[in-house]
Amino acid sequence: MNESWGVCRVKFWKVLIENREPRDQQNPNPILGADFFNWSYVDDVDELASLNWISLSCWSRAEVEASNSVPQQLEEEEGVFKGVGEGNNVPERVVKEEVDESSAAGSGFVGICGIGGIGKTTIAKAIYNRIHLDFNKHSFLPNVRERAAQCMGLASLQKQFLEDILGRNSDIAGYHRGKKVIEQRLRREKVLLVLDDVDDKKQVDALVGKLNWLGQGSRVIITSRDEQILDMTKVKETKICRPQLFNYEESLKLFSLHAFSMDRPPEDFIQFAHDKWKEIPHEEVHRRLKIRYDNLQDGYQKAIFLDAACFFIGWEKETIITIWEACGYHPESAIQRLITMSLLKFDGCYLRMHDQIRDMGRNIVKEENLMEPVKRSRLWCHDEILEVLDGHKGTDLEGMILPSNLPSVYPDGVYPDRKHFEMMSRLRFLEISSAKFRGEFSCLPFALRWLRWKNCPWDILPTNFCHERLVYLDLSKSIIKQAWNIIPQDKNKRFKKLEVLDLSECRYLSKSPDFSWFPYLERLDLRCCYSLVKLDESIGQLSQLKSLILSKCWSLEKVPESIGDLKSLVELKLNCSGIKALPDSVGLLEKLEVLDAGECNDLVKLPRSMRRMRI
Repeated sequence: MNESWGVCRVKFWKVLIENREPRDQQNPNPILGADFFNWSYVDDVDELASLNWISLSCWSRAEVEASNSVPQQLEEEEGVFKGVGEGNNVPERVVKEEVDESSAAGSGFVGICGIGGIGKTTIAKAIYNRIHLDFNKHSFLPNVRERAAQCMGLASLQKQFLEDILGRNSDIAGYHRGKKVIEQRLRREKVLLVLDDVDDKKQVDALVGKLNWLGQGSRVIITSRDEQILDMTKVKETKICRPQLFNYEESLKLFSLHAFSMDRPPEDFIQFAHDKWKEIPHEEVHRRLKIRYDNLQDGYQKAIFLDAACFFIGWEKETIITIWEACGYHPESAIQRLITMSLLKFDGCYLRMHDQIRDMGRNIVKEENLMEPVKRSRLWCHDEILEVLDGHKGTDLEGMILPSNLPSVYPDGVYPDRKHFEMMSRLRFLEISSAKFRGEFSCLPFALRWLRWKNCPWDILPTNFCHERLVYLDLSKSIIKQAWNIIPQDKNKRFKKLEVLDLSECRYLSKSPDFSWFPYLERLDLRCCYSLVKLDESIGQLSQLKSLILSKCWSLEKVPESIGDLKSLVELKLNCSGIKALPDSVGLLEKLEVLDAGECNDLVKLPRSMRRMRI
């Protein structure tokens, strides 16, 4: 076997792998948009390198050549408009016609509709890359269906859209507020917006409720599996593209353009493929994919991968990092390892994972107990989670995220109680937003490290709300008025491990907690606590506090003198607050790097002690 022939073969396998479309739920056999020799895929490039068909001595060179064979910007889309599948050029022509008519028309919708894996996203990306410079502003929002299903998902999509268009961070407190901001700020902008994989009209309404939200000449491209969504959005029939599956010749041509930069591969190479490629059952694909998981170096990497596959696809990186840090999993290095092994990736700040790799991870968890789901370490199916709540089960659960639709399932409220948590001794992280507790907080699992309880329905927290090993606590957007206002009577009954406390947007909180409850706190977020009038003097006891966020605390006019005792403080944000003066002790903050007092309209001067600071 000569070296160039080995390179050619590696390109062949690698191109097939890189260009396959996600498996459709109705068609479990992955194909490249056509019946291409009726082959299944080998998903592991590293595994292919060990096969006798490829010369190991030329693997490195082959990998480089294969990765360089497709332009970076359009590496997933380039073949679409190279004369392959000419009918699939329709959406580009439609959009360009719409752009040319922009002077005589308002905004317009274009739809791309078809089954999963047919190439809707690929076509949308190619169009976007080719015409986005014709617009003043542009935004591509991928995986809308998946991201909208997450907690605050629609608001997160609105936030990204505004950031793409305005070029700065936008404060979106909620879904309805986001709609108003989009309508008010984008009505003069000529925008190209792509909404990829929409499955609910609410998703379109959240971003472009009416076409007059965007400026003259704006265009919105929507990809969806459900044509009814396009009808409900009033996309004209003439503006809908329905991509067609490639036939054998088109599939062969597309493959050859990527692998050999010619319309047809060498004849002897086609014969080689017929002779060597073996059909691999779907279960075998998962078995081979699992080799990557088995090769992970430690339990942290495996746990992070399974958490991601079961829970966190579509979540923001910053949030999931806090979870794994709280669990002591060293996430930065573990995530990098998972990325290099192609087990996950980040699209901007959002975690992504291929459908087959996700399914492989979930199958690993299912195999923990095939007959009794409640005895598995992770549950992601809402029905199974409800079974745990109703039956007081879940002895092996390590993580649980209550479904966001619980209030509609239980109109009178969800009441996890002592019996639930007595069973869950291994629970590491828990999200129970909008739920209600019944009983004492002392029943929370000892292993719990991360707790998010947004929209907590209590105005006064019980005095026994304490956990010795909790690292991250999020009670944001709650109606809390009082929390930990008394000095702890027993020093052993405090938050001994808590590093992050998030009370942001607790708009009725008038006084901060007594901070002796949190001796090791590193980050305190009180932003948008509009009623907060006093920061307790005990804040000076937080010797390890690095970040203090008081943005938009409109009623807060001063901070205590003891703030100068925060020797570890790096970041102090007071912007848009009611602060009138800063104490002289601020000048003692030796490690302070960020002091944001922007738009503090009542702050007329700074203390002289700040002259010696190095901000």
